[in-house]
Amino acid sequence: MVYGEVDDRSGGYLRIYPSMPWVSGMVLLLVALSSFTAVGWAETKENLSENNAAAVEAQSSEIDTTGNQPNSVEADNKEPNLLAFSLEELMKMSVVSAATLMQTKHRLVPAAVTTIDQEMIQHSGARSLNELFDIFVPNSQIMRHHTRSDLLGIRGIINVPEDKYLLLVNGHLMNLRSTEGVVTERDLPMLADVHHVNVVRGPGSVVYGPGAVSGVIDIVTYNGLTFEGTDVRIRQGFVERFSSFEIRHGHRIDDEEGLFLYYGLDDYTGADQDDAPYIFSKSFATNTGHRVLAGEPADFGIVDDHAAFRFDPEHKLHLHYTRESISGRSDAWIRFTRSGEQVADTLATLSPPPLGFGIPGEQDDHGTGHGYQQLTVQASHIHELSDTLSMDLRIGFDLADDEMIYRPVTPFAFLNKSSRESELNARILAR
Repeated sequence: MVYGEVDDRSGGYLRIYPSMPWVSGMVLLLVALSSFTAVGWAETKENLSENNAAAVEAQSSEIDTTGNQPNSVEADNKEPNLLAFSLEELMKMSVVSAATLMQTKHRLVPAAVTTIDQEMIQHSGARSLNELFDIFVPNSQIMRHHTRSDLLGIRGIINVPEDKYLLLVNGHLMNLRSTEGVVTERDLPMLADVHHVNVVRGPGSVVYGPGAVSGVIDIVTYNGLTFEGTDVRIRQGFVERFSSFEIRHGHRIDDEEGLFLYYGLDDYTGADQDDAPYIFSKSFATNTGHRVLAGEPADFGIVDDHAAFRFDPEHKLHLHYTRESISGRSDAWIRFTRSGEQVADTLATLSPPPLGFGIPGEQDDHGTGHGYQQLTVQASHIHELSDTLSMDLRIGFDLADDEMIYRPVTPFAFLNKSSRESELNARILAR
């Protein structure tokens, strides 16, 4: 079976349907343009050289790539200008990355790590994490599947269920332990809450425990100290049709604490037969008698490519409170995601025996689907006991629903498999 695919990847932050009235289009354009913030580096390397050298000597320069360490370089809502540092200064910096539990010099981090920041996300035009990984992460592969959402492979390892790598949000594990492994986050076409993503390409079980065979993905979100103001983003796409709305608000209560609010809503209808034709490698007759020719687009009704699960809207909500002090950092956040995908039936269920297992006279395409929703509540505190020792305390609750609608390769009825997983978790870590 061959899936038709189109080259037009609806990138950018605003795409207008051809049928959209021009007045509505202009309104959406003005709203979208108002969300862009010009970020410039006014300082030059010459102006910062002396200040950077003094800062490196006066205190250890710490760059936090996990978003969980106190006294982060980004605490003043400014990105570190690494180009302004000399080679000697860069060598003295300590890094806390997704591949380590402790501050480590960058050249000594024992893993290959790819970091994708918000600027890279915007410039790429990617709609989802899957597309980001396909663009930026070496040795990664996105593979289509006939009963579920697209699979992610790292370093040649692709598995069903997806339990060979770990997906974290702000250092918290989001994998479904009892069923499908990683099913959340990757397919959502809303990325405005993401500050950056760290991808460890390779085994990470020593740091994160079982499951980190091929890699670790750590999504770090914005918080009230790294984002201020209100931002609205509207995206619309054609060919693979979708409409999305995102709003985020960051409020710095004082110099040490802040609140971040984010909500995203998406209506993903996908690409129809004209733009993403469904092509089979064999000629056959369907359950209702339609004749399908090998190498030619199917001429009967097929679920639109990448359509949302049950054709329902997709949601993402993130609320985050942060407080930093000399002695440590406290975080409390709530996250909810709901998404999924409809998948067209395969030849095995579309054709009656002997070629397939379909039932003569039955509807040709029921539309296999895989959907999920996940709620996460987390609270953490990192307390600095000394210059070299800290205590990391975490407690939280996870609730996840996973649903799959499919027709197995048997002549029996259409099945609906659903499961619910809840977990109360706590962790105490000295490092």
